[in-house]
Amino acid sequence: MIKSTLFEYWNQKEIELGHKITVADVVRATGLQRNTIDSWLKNKTTRYDKPVIDALCKYFKVPPGPIPFLKYEPD
Repeated sequence: MIKSTLFEYWNQKEIELGHKITVADVVRATGLQRNTIDSWLKNKTTRYDKPVIDALCKYFKVPPGPIPFLKYEPD
């Protein structure tokens, strides 16, 4: 099972940056829908689409390699 840990990652980024990141900020910067981001934050998403992952990685400036806000947990 793939799990979204975006909420924890988001909080960590806010601490690193020293300011709040709002959902509206991410919506404006990525073009993603608010409900998509909310689903990821609440770990309620059932599809992990490449365009969404790509947009979030670009927004958070994730370096090449493992995606820090996705976690695999076997059933």
